[in-house]
Amino acid sequence: MIWQRVDRDTFTDLLRFILPLEHICVNFTSRLLQRSRPELPSPREAAIFIGIAGGKIAAAVLVTSKGLLIPVHSDNLNLTNEQLQPLITYVYRYVRRLYCLIGIEETVRQYENLLKSPIDVRRSHYLMVRPKTRPLSPLHISADIHIHTLTEKDVRRVFPLEKAYQFEEVVVHPERFNPSAYLLHFRKVVKTQRILFATLDKTPISKAGTNAIGVNYTQIGGVYTAPEQRGHGFARALMHRLIEEIQASGRSSVLFVRTGNRSAIQLYRRLNFDIVGRYQISYTRLE
Repeated sequence: MIWQRVDRDTFTDLLRFILPLEHICVNFTSRLLQRSRPELPSPREAAIFIGIAGGKIAAAVLVTSKGLLIPVHSDNLNLTNEQLQPLITYVYRYVRRLYCLIGIEETVRQYENLLKSPIDVRRSHYLMVRPKTRPLSPLHISADIHIHTLTEKDVRRVFPLEKAYQFEEVVVHPERFNPSAYLLHFRKVVKTQRILFATLDKTPISKAGTNAIGVNYTQIGGVYTAPEQRGHGFARALMHRLIEEIQASGRSSVLFVRTGNRSAIQLYRRLNFDIVGRYQISYTRLE
């Protein structure tokens, strides 16, 4: 395996490799879009490496300047530590610390023991895909449910739902969560992603949105309903509307869901998502 950093001359080769695999790596491909066109990310944002075997690209790895690593392998590719070590050396020349690996479970596992920091937390998910060609069954939405597009003026109203979602599904160390800093981050997300929320008696009670928009796929995330309002179809109504919008953009929908979240898995199955694999997020130990 020969590793090299992607530049403008090899970017087209990267696209030929990564786009057929986009359903497993929208977090990767979304970072290749600039003004809705595929472009090489700025070195300040990310570095991309490709692994070449037999004259063909067999793997691609994106690392962000903040320390997120996203590896993508061709089907059933298993690499040894010796094959991966040159890549890891290149990665640590670009970024001092990796805080998170994300991708197909069997791929992520190949990288874990080569990192400078040990893995602190692993979270297992199912990767689910809904092709854009699949019809969306009509859904009656109660007149009591009002669906809105989240804009900057509503960020503070919806932030309690987002904060609760983070604590339930994302945050590894709750004691280190900084609400003020995350509110600033959430404001930035609202400017680049499509987020819907539902109100009941003018109170936000459910939310769902995109968290990565790729070339041919859009990844859905942040689906959350206040605990006291669950079981009444609010999340399904939001997801239905969001899928309609994604299909209208010409993209298919993809998401990952915790393997133990039975109610969410059942919801996504009712919306005709298929499980296509296991997805893993591994967080390194904070020093």
